[in-house]
Amino acid sequence: ERKGQQQASGAGARFALRTGGEALVVDASTHAILFRRRIDSEATPIEISADGARLLFGEERVIRVIEIDSGAERTLAVRERPRELALQPGGRWLAASLPTSWQLEVIDIEDPSERQRIDEVHVDPALVWSWSGDRLALLERNQVAWQVWSPTERRSERVEAPD
Repeated sequence: ERKGQQQASGAGARFALRTGGEALVVDASTHAILFRRRIDSEATPIEISADGARLLFGEERVIRVIEIDSGAERTLAVRERPRELALQPGGRWLAASLPTSWQLEVIDIEDPSERQRIDEVHVDPALVWSWSGDRLALLERNQVAWQVWSPTERRSERVEAPD
């Protein structure tokens, strides 16, 4: 279990950190804490948008989306506590792995009714968006296969590594 998780955002202006029971957003230059929130420490994944404007974290059956500067908050319903989150660099699509149901949900965070479920996903995939945001790779840990999902095509394909 991870005790901390961080990810740079934008031009390195902000980063998010999960330590124990807190999520922090820190200014990378001044080291000032811009946002602090107590969170459920039970393997809660966090994600910060590339522009540093939004913090997202998963809880039981919900993903919270917080506008860091204003503190405004909304939620996205999911079937269970996500294990991993990956926000598209453009900030529109959020991928959430759901380990108990072996599914991945890809959610339009501006219109949460717009979502796609991908079934039979490895229980603990590594989720990686391309820099352009036009492809999401689901890397199956300890296996030599992955799936690639496209937000424009709304479909995924499984790719086996060559021998």
